[in-house]
Amino acid sequence: MQNKEQISKTEDDQRRQAGTFNWLTAADTKTWLDERDACALVAAVRKNGEATHGNLKRALAALSIMGHRSGEVNGEGDGVGVLTDIPRLLWSQALEQEGKPGWLAEDRRFFVGHLMIPNTNKDFSTEATVLKLLQESGADLLLERPIPTRPQALGKMARMQAPHLWQIAGMLRQGPLENVERTLFDLALKIEGQTKISVASLSSNVVVYKVRGSIETLYQYYPELRNPDFTTAITIGHARYSTNTATSFERVQPFSLLGHNGEINTIARLREQAQMLGVDLVDGGSDSQDLDRLLATLIHRYHFTLVEAMEIAFPPILSEVVKLSPELQSVYKYYRQAFGPFAQGPAGIISRQGDECVFSVDALGLRPLWFGDTEKEYFFSSEKGVYHLDTMRIDPVPLSPGEKMRIRVRRGQIVEVLDYPAIQQRILNLTLRRFGSLETMNKRLAQTTLTPAADHQHSAAPHPSAQVNLDNRMSAFGWGREDREWLQELAKSGSDPISSLGYDGPLAPLSKERQNISDYFKEAVAVVTNPAVDREREVEHFSTQTVIGARPPLVPGELGQESTFTFDSPILLDDTKYSSIKLKPKPALTAAEAASAETPITEDVFEYLANETGFTTLRSLTQQYPGSQVAEIQTVTFEGETTAQALERIAQSAVDAVRNGSRLIVLNDADAFLDSNGWVDPILVLGVVDRALRLSFIENEPGTSPTPIPLSDNGKIDLGLVASNPEVNLRRQAGIVIRSGAIRNLHDLIMCVGMGADAIVPYLIFEETLSVPNLTLEEQTGRMKNILKALRSGIEKCISTMGIHEARGYGRLFASIGLSNAVALTLGTANHAGSEQSGVTWEKLDADIAARNTSYHSTGRGDLTRVNHFYPKIWKMAGKLGKGEADWRAYEEHVENTAKSNPVTIRNILGFRENANSTVNAKSVDLGITSHRLPFLISSMSFGSQGEIAYRAYAEAAYRLNMLSLNGEGGEIPDLLGKYPFNRGIQIASGRFGITAETINATNLIEIKVGQGAKPGEGGHLPARKVTQKVAAARHARPGVDLISPSNNHDIYSIEDLAQFIEELKTINPKARVAVKVPVVPGIGIIAVGIAKADADIICLTGYDGGTGAARSHSLRYVGLPAEIGVVDAHRALTEANLRDKVELWADGGVRSASDAAKLMCLGANRVGFGTLPMVAIGCTICRDCQSGTCHTGITTQIETAEDAHAKGIKHFVPRDFEQATQALMNVFNSLGEALQHIVAGLGFENAQQMVGRSDLLQQLSHCEQIDLRQMLVTVDEYIKDKPIPIELPMHEMAMIDRGPLHRPRNHLTTVISNLVMESFTNYRQDNVLFEDDKVTPVDRALGTHLTGALTRYRNSWDWLPGHGGVGGHRETWLPPLGEEDTRSIPTTALRFFSSSVPGNGLGAYNAHPVRIVVEGGAQDGVAKGISGGRVVILKGYNHDGLLIDGSVGKSLAYGGTNGTVIVQGNADSRACIRLSGADVIIGGEIRKPLNDSLGFIGVRANVKGFLCEYMTAGRVVVLGDPGPWICAGMTGGVLYLRIQPHLNFDQAAIQRRLAKGAKVVIREVGEDDLKNLRELLTVYAEELKQNHQSEEAQKALGLLIDWKNTFVRVVPLGQQEDQRIATE
Repeated sequence: MQNKEQISKTEDDQRRQAGTFNWLTAADTKTWLDERDACALVAAVRKNGEATHGNLKRALAALSIMGHRSGEVNGEGDGVGVLTDIPRLLWSQALEQEGKPGWLAEDRRFFVGHLMIPNTNKDFSTEATVLKLLQESGADLLLERPIPTRPQALGKMARMQAPHLWQIAGMLRQGPLENVERTLFDLALKIEGQTKISVASLSSNVVVYKVRGSIETLYQYYPELRNPDFTTAITIGHARYSTNTATSFERVQPFSLLGHNGEINTIARLREQAQMLGVDLVDGGSDSQDLDRLLATLIHRYHFTLVEAMEIAFPPILSEVVKLSPELQSVYKYYRQAFGPFAQGPAGIISRQGDECVFSVDALGLRPLWFGDTEKEYFFSSEKGVYHLDTMRIDPVPLSPGEKMRIRVRRGQIVEVLDYPAIQQRILNLTLRRFGSLETMNKRLAQTTLTPAADHQHSAAPHPSAQVNLDNRMSAFGWGREDREWLQELAKSGSDPISSLGYDGPLAPLSKERQNISDYFKEAVAVVTNPAVDREREVEHFSTQTVIGARPPLVPGELGQESTFTFDSPILLDDTKYSSIKLKPKPALTAAEAASAETPITEDVFEYLANETGFTTLRSLTQQYPGSQVAEIQTVTFEGETTAQALERIAQSAVDAVRNGSRLIVLNDADAFLDSNGWVDPILVLGVVDRALRLSFIENEPGTSPTPIPLSDNGKIDLGLVASNPEVNLRRQAGIVIRSGAIRNLHDLIMCVGMGADAIVPYLIFEETLSVPNLTLEEQTGRMKNILKALRSGIEKCISTMGIHEARGYGRLFASIGLSNAVALTLGTANHAGSEQSGVTWEKLDADIAARNTSYHSTGRGDLTRVNHFYPKIWKMAGKLGKGEADWRAYEEHVENTAKSNPVTIRNILGFRENANSTVNAKSVDLGITSHRLPFLISSMSFGSQGEIAYRAYAEAAYRLNMLSLNGEGGEIPDLLGKYPFNRGIQIASGRFGITAETINATNLIEIKVGQGAKPGEGGHLPARKVTQKVAAARHARPGVDLISPSNNHDIYSIEDLAQFIEELKTINPKARVAVKVPVVPGIGIIAVGIAKADADIICLTGYDGGTGAARSHSLRYVGLPAEIGVVDAHRALTEANLRDKVELWADGGVRSASDAAKLMCLGANRVGFGTLPMVAIGCTICRDCQSGTCHTGITTQIETAEDAHAKGIKHFVPRDFEQATQALMNVFNSLGEALQHIVAGLGFENAQQMVGRSDLLQQLSHCEQIDLRQMLVTVDEYIKDKPIPIELPMHEMAMIDRGPLHRPRNHLTTVISNLVMESFTNYRQDNVLFEDDKVTPVDRALGTHLTGALTRYRNSWDWLPGHGGVGGHRETWLPPLGEEDTRSIPTTALRFFSSSVPGNGLGAYNAHPVRIVVEGGAQDGVAKGISGGRVVILKGYNHDGLLIDGSVGKSLAYGGTNGTVIVQGNADSRACIRLSGADVIIGGEIRKPLNDSLGFIGVRANVKGFLCEYMTAGRVVVLGDPGPWICAGMTGGVLYLRIQPHLNFDQAAIQRRLAKGAKVVIREVGEDDLKNLRELLTVYAEELKQNHQSEEAQKALGLLIDWKNTFVRVVPLGQQEDQRIATE
């Protein structure tokens, strides 16, 4: 069938048809760096379907309670909005005032538009354009006016930015009623396309009001919202926390149909896929706006219902799909092929279309969303306590990971509520109506196991490339020695090798060796707002599935009937005619054949290999298509052709092939360097071909669709299910396979995935794997299995660090350094340090082909590139500096000379513009910052990764030098607590190892480790053999137990959660300054602004080349960006946001000299960190084996004596001496300080901080053709001056911008409680202190935390001054009595919150003995996190009918708890008891009706919503109900007791279904020791119930002990969980 080409509508279309279109410069989809949000959500739905003013008022009040989830700058909120019914009574009145019939407002064709015209708009015809478009759309204008507002309610910045708000109301004259909303949708797109207007809403059902400001601003700015005649049955509210202060009215939510709390981590791929469906994305829109536009397009263009659109955009994970009925499996598998999992990441969604509302939570449950049922309304909100418990009828319930709910409003009738199983049944019914039968759909669901065709013999003559030496081919394709070594380790072990200390090789543009395009790229990782997830422990959620071929039609009428194939991995085996692989023959061959030498591989052997590994071959895939449907394109340059010309030709060939019916494009470089051919890098090819196909469309011919026209129940055509999309995208019609010899490693592989490859054939990887001589077929197969396993898990690891769990969603999530602008534009990715002339240009690529061709045809063996490492050239000199055998001049000169001859990073090619007229005496230069003498810090290193002597020496040296050092994530040695409060910082990482109230209060510096440059996005593990008695004591762990660090997704899953975390730390220790350590990634400037808004005092930017005790070798080299880029980006963004003076900026990553430090300071850093250099100073020899625990210098091992070392086979062990190590560190840093003084003096300054941000003092010295640093060296003042300013604002007014209104601090009540209790017992000696309150709400956060901190400091007599030298921190807020007191005597303190209280986040965070907290009602997220003693109890409260309800808690219950007791009478949201390390937890929620696991989605009906007891190392947990899905992954210690109830279908088999795949645990019967535990725990639980007058419930709990052996089972770890040979911390 020939397809007509679409009618040309644009210049680009005409050029495509003429064959003159330039695929290298075509406009591409927006990058993934655009702004994203984190927010608060609320939705209120009137149960009887009647519109009232109270519905709006209660929703706004609920939103106000969650003010802490919104962001602000200078007191002005980031934005708040509401989406409501059209207030028809108000509009009826307005129409009557204009002399028009008021009843028109009730007509279903009546619509209202809220349009925002920028106040900078100079087009005076804008309104006329809109009115013309209205008329052309068949609409009659009834009324147009400015929206009534009160501008004085706005803050100054909002007032100056406020758009002209224009209201229009009208009637549509024609068309069926079901087309009204579609017509208005198209009209809104035309208005935005032809004017600068942003359409807030244009609908016959809803209106949107939004404002830049707080909820109070919204309510006062729009008087209509306060009018009692403003009635609505549905209200959706949203408060915004922008990660960028450049917020605006236009980006405030809700949008046309949704409010979104979260981050779309896969936004790059979502935007690509959306545009392929014809979605008109919002120009400059956020991820939420583009998601909104996708859903609206699916509804209005493809005629899906809202619930269908949500299921398509957020499909269930594959591991849940396979548990559903066969019919539902067909539906979900089909839609996954037709679209896919492209909206991954933390996401709570509230959405509305017409009278249908859908609510959902992301697949990992990273955003909270609660469902509540009051007498008048159903509500959904980010926090449950926003509606008072007294008004609730039943227990509020959190949506479980991946769950959706649907509400259909029936005006004047009881609304319809559907749970997720009912939603899925509705999806099935709608799909059957749409497609007629499942058989129609199943035809498109091709089998993943392919059978090769009968005729599959290779040509007798091998391909010419097979005659070329393997090393020559590897050399020509850019392979390095480290690639080969990495691959051989993979083949041996099946896992990514672990290395240490960081990457000290050159950036690609600075390297003297051959580089491929991928070498210029660094992968991005999730930071703060879109957390990384744990592939090892949460493996059920991960998938490398790929879809190949023409995508199935989304709806009838769309083109397509070819086969679509789904594979479990994008990697294909190479059995093509080009293959040069040789294997031992199969055993089935004759003896004579078996005795012969190795033979070229044949398909039957590859079929054997495919069956053994489970991977598909390329040939078996291509043979499923008719020959005309497979287009093989050689990715080579022809004689006389440039690289750019070749790319244009290849792209056009691909477009023409698909237009002519090809359904598989195979991009193959087999013919590279043969005859007169050149070669084109596969990343370039993929980038251009994928984009060319995405930008090309063909006209749809409905008559060719194999799917029937859908009929309604009465047999008539169902207009609501007939799609109207006229075009089909070419990229959706074909799969892309890349076969290349330049795919050398995991980085190349993941870049191919991101650039658009559906399948990848890395044929030289296979050849190299099997090149080892004298292996049997079984050995070769084993090596291939290991390689394929490692590559597949490696892909999962790469996507996990970006917070992505399905590889299909991974897009162009990387950034380059040193490409020219033209080449970078071709790839559609972010690029640093390039220009038109500098970097990799087309001309340089052309010249490189000749050199590669020479290598290919070399008569000898081709040379593989080698990495020129930096540290081996300087470590001996650094050691001499530490020993006092060299002075600073000799060291600095040696490092600088090495850097000049072997530059590895950006600062190595920078020099200073010294002030020739400077008269500053170097010795008089002040290097100090705050109270510290030196602007250096010894970066975080943990006790466990470091030996005790080295660990102690870092702290002592920093104290003597009066600078900073930080411990690592492994707690603190007890006798060091409080010893160095001004010089030793405490790091809190995701593992929470050893973090207690005492640890946090032992210092004035707390560092939150979100990630580090050397291994961003990854936790680590300390194997049991390294967890000695001392290490266990520091970490509050058990000796000999594996300690696994979780990713940050358990409690820092959004920017508002980071703000909450910081607030909790400043509540438990008000004296401390808080630093946030983040890796440098693209867009770090925006992230830094968000961190500053979260109230951090310090932002530590850690470059990719920083050191680490251990990390995957892939992440060491390829993940993250250099510190220089991050410092410049953050310094500029913070300055532009007027936040730079609010924070200190730190930088680390491969810093080796005073010159390095000075350059980073000139770029914007206040302090500079050193990690590897301190180790070298005390004896490290850069052997890069830290992870093994066998360090021969005693620095990174827990071995303390030579005897112990010899016993473990370490022959040359030399233990460290504490004084010598301390003195060596002092020698090094004193020398660096002296050198820095001379640099500062040479620049003409007397104080080192004066040069911070003075990038104009630097100049590029070399490599100007390879890399262009001019933009980086532009000063921040020039940078801001050159940026367009959208608002004209006089400078004197900018200086006078005032703050917004002052509000009560969110931690006000916790401080009041602390002051009252502390002053009470210190003035009036008491044995018991009781505080009671019945007015507690979610506004009151971290209750009890301030008191615990005050008691801890009081007990330890830690009464030093706050902050550092008067900077940061706060003094004690309570007044101690005069005279000396016995600070060891602390009374038992009880805090009781009753009368159905629901306190805010962080209740009892870091609680310690003797504080006991009891709440009657419920609690939010983070209850008792970090508890180390005392007790936190959450009991049910009473509603207005006197019924006991709730008693539940939010996410992250008891996270990292080391001691104490936590009791929850009700249920718990997901991620309870993560990294529990000794505390006791009882969760009392019970199963109310028989379970039905056959419905899938266990969490929907569970009492704990998922991921219970992950990473648990010690402690006791009792769950009396359903523990939920994915439990006990990474559990290495402790015990979980579960109550079995076979009569409710909860037996051991049910428990087994709930165990995570990553759980290495066993279910056992209980014994006598368990009876002791159960009796102790249940007795405590019963006592609390009895004290709360729940005697019957108390007796019921104790009754469980009667038949304890048949009532309980225990879940315990199997033993050591991790590879004991290596550590990754």
